[in-house]
Amino acid sequence: MNLKAFTTLEIVIAIGVIFIFMSASFIFLGSSPNIDVALKDEAYKIETSLKNARYRALIGEEEKDWGVYFSNLTNRKPFYSLFKGTSWQETSSVWKKNLENVLIFNIPTSNSSTTILFERLSGNLKNATSAVIEIVVKTNPTLGRRITVNQLGGVKVESIGE
Repeated sequence: MNLKAFTTLEIVIAIGVIFIFMSASFIFLGSSPNIDVALKDEAYKIETSLKNARYRALIGEEEKDWGVYFSNLTNRKPFYSLFKGTSWQETSSVWKKNLENVLIFNIPTSNSSTTILFERLSGNLKNATSAVIEIVVKTNPTLGRRITVNQLGGVKVESIGE
């Protein structure tokens, strides 16, 4: 009887080739969705933080203005922080969040910061007609999200470069 079958060596080689192709596809395709998820997630967190600050100002929580401070100073990791009062200080900060490692701020620009402050009881921007924050991918600064706050405190998120 003449049986035809694969040898163990042929099976191992076939599995090895499949593994190499799968590894290559994860390297080329796997990183892009992770960056996209990080970008969308961070934009959502910033949008929620701004809406949270506006809500707290609107209801007059602790009888103070509320805002979000965005820091892009070169001597520390880029971060944003919810705070109460008229200006950000470590002591007025309710919480602070570092940007994901794959992202950077485009606005505020390098070595600067931006404060978005909402007026108590009205929820309007204080001392501004609008405000813009941009986060972009470190390795591809043409891809990102623009978060715009209008004078009445409305928040809008737009894609950049997609």
